[in-house]
Amino acid sequence: MHATGETMDVVRPKQELYARMGYFTAAIDARYHGQRAALPDKVTARNVYELALAAAWRGSGEQPLFLDTVWDLVLLLDVLAMRPEVDMTRVGVTGFSMGGTITWLLAVIDPRVAVAAPSSGVQGFCWAVDNEQYHARVGRYPLVFEIAASDLRGTKTAEVDGEVVTAVWNKLLPGIMSVYDAHMSLCTIAPRPLLLTTGELDPSCPLPGVALAADSARAVYLDWAKEQRRLQLEAEAEAAAAAAAAAVEAAMAAAAAEAAAAAAAQVEAAAAAAAAAAEMAAAAAVEAAAAAEMQAEFAAAVAAAEAAAEPAAEASSGCVLGDVAPGGGPSSSSMRSTPRATL
Repeated sequence: MHATGETMDVVRPKQELYARMGYFTAAIDARYHGQRAALPDKVTARNVYELALAAAWRGSGEQPLFLDTVWDLVLLLDVLAMRPEVDMTRVGVTGFSMGGTITWLLAVIDPRVAVAAPSSGVQGFCWAVDNEQYHARVGRYPLVFEIAASDLRGTKTAEVDGEVVTAVWNKLLPGIMSVYDAHMSLCTIAPRPLLLTTGELDPSCPLPGVALAADSARAVYLDWAKEQRRLQLEAEAEAAAAAAAAAVEAAMAAAAAEAAAAAAAQVEAAAAAAAAAAEMAAAAAVEAAAAAEMQAEFAAAVAAAEAAAEPAAEASSGCVLGDVAPGGGPSSSSMRSTPRATL
């Protein structure tokens, strides 16, 4: 978004650069600026803007100081959300001066803004009034403050003081002093990325007021970061515990597998021993069969031998009875002529 008194044409070179880098970009004129001022030249357009602010003070019903343009950008986001080439999870908004203020307020009210980079636009309205550092801001559009001072004091020469400034802020930006001043609302952008830049000597956005808002936001971002770190450590611890449990389970499974392998080896050894015993038993059976066969053969041979020897024994076992020779033996004549008797 452009600054006060400028137009969207000012940011066109940056848009073209972003487009060449592959980004989808969009810009609009703020209310009563550029084409929306309905007047051709910049100076007159600025006067039109001041007249609109004065009319709002007098009750026109509009809120041309930032808020109406913030609403226009909400509607622009609605339009962009319908474009298929737009990734609504990566919407970034930036602006300078008035555009920076509008960027800050848009990021506060619309969570579709994924990242915000307000430049020289975040300011502490309460701090400026409390510390009487509002003069540069008042000088950017003095007409509305002069009219407000005249209305409040009843004289055209009334001085613009803190009371008048507060009354104008509360009228044109309802709630800014009590609800959504920078130190109250900037922190609500967290945890979305936020880049806040401002000039050290910028009188419209005095640095102490900006620092107050930045400190309040920083505290929220730090708390968020600590919580994210805690969750990360917790997740890492859970992952480590799960990994340790898995390692123990794997070790137990490996031990069980090793034990099963050992048992299988024992079974295999027992089976081998049983096979060897069976082989030995088979060999013994073969030997026993061979011995039995030999014994049978031997018995058969003995029986055959006995059977063959029996006739010879019968032939050789007969006795001859006859005369006995003088020497006690049978006489030859008796042996020749005496018949034999078989006993």
